[in-house]
Amino acid sequence: SMAMAVISNLNQLQELQTSVVRDLRDRAMTNLAVVAVLYEPSGPELRVYLKNVGTRALTPSDIQGMTVMLVSSSWSGALRYSADGSPGTWSVSGSLKTVLRGDTFLIRLHLPTSLGRGEHVLRLVLPNGSVFEDVFSL
Repeated sequence: SMAMAVISNLNQLQELQTSVVRDLRDRAMTNLAVVAVLYEPSGPELRVYLKNVGTRALTPSDIQGMTVMLVSSSWSGALRYSADGSPGTWSVSGSLKTVLRGDTFLIRLHLPTSLGRGEHVLRLVLPNGSVFEDVFSL
């Protein structure tokens, strides 16, 4: 019975190691680049052009599950995905579809308040834990 317990624990350890390696590989294959950030004060809205520079496609669920954080001196917070474009949310411009390697897509950040001048930090976190950050100025 002792040998069975050891074998069972070794199998669990191997499954855990396989899962960790799979997650790390997925993160390594995922990469976004911020191409441009445009501010529309009348919205107020940020238009963020993102390019998939990773080696794997991003599915609609990857994109919808993305957390968008904005840190600035005038407003900081997390924006959740919503197709309706209400304040405090972000949406995808056009239809939500799989983004292949090399494709550029546009997200719109529907801000609850106007942004002031200065530096702002945009952070994107995908459901697999991949984090991308960009600093821009207005």
